[in-house]
Amino acid sequence: MKKGVSRIDGEVDTSSVLGGLVVVEQGASVRGSTLQGPCIVGSGAQIVDSKIGPNVVVGNACRIEGSRIRTSILMEEVCIEHVNMLSDSIVGRRSRIASISTDVCYTALVGDDSFVSLRP
Repeated sequence: MKKGVSRIDGEVDTSSVLGGLVVVEQGASVRGSTLQGPCIVGSGAQIVDSKIGPNVVVGNACRIEGSRIRTSILMEEVCIEHVNMLSDSIVGRRSRIASISTDVCYTALVGDDSFVSLRP
């Protein structure tokens, strides 16, 4: 379902839900996820089994899997895996944040080329 979507140039599967103003750039892939605008997904980004938005920018070539992100900016080539909630954050280029999925909401300012392992 695509309701209020502004532009979809990438691939969005039928199980994904988009709402509000959402941009999915060419080469991006969204599978089994919910995107709530305003939200921009950069070219080559992959979003799998995640909830993104509102107020999120996903940079080019990012990978987000099994995570929830809101009000955040992810620079290019960021990888976010199994983070229950990342909010009000800025994550630098080529950084990776991984977590054992817990009920905690994290806020982070992460520099370029960093690795963060979140634990309860």
